[in-house]
Amino acid sequence: DELKQLKTDFWNGFADYCNTIPRLAQRKQKFMLYNTRLKGTELKFDVQRHHVAVVLEINHTDYERRIELFEHFKACRLLFEDAFEGMEVVYEPFYALETGKEVCRIYVLSNIESLDFHRRDDWQQFYIFMARNMMRLERIFNQAKLALE
Repeated sequence: DELKQLKTDFWNGFADYCNTIPRLAQRKQKFMLYNTRLKGTELKFDVQRHHVAVVLEINHTDYERRIELFEHFKACRLLFEDAFEGMEVVYEPFYALETGKEVCRIYVLSNIESLDFHRRDDWQQFYIFMARNMMRLERIFNQAKLALE
């Protein structure tokens, strides 16, 4: 129950933080996440105890299509490198989710030392990383998606 409340407080705090960013405050839906309008792709936050990541997940049920989409986004490497300058962009064609399902992932992991989700004082750093980098990931995704249409 304590961890559940911590997670609820964290996400409510993130929503409040997003409302302080003018570009996000005016948007009804803060981030596109599952509403990418490209079947089999989602943008996600992966929040763990000691790190956070922004993720482009390709989970199309058709294996061939999933790999095709992954290769397309991987070919847009320069967009990722420019947007996330100085950060490592990880390309994983075979990522196993906790459920055992295999997906493709492209993500950027926080490089903030000694970060701890259980310390509320660290949440501001999580929020800054999440908002700033998800906006970048959305921009890259939209640019790369245009080439598919």
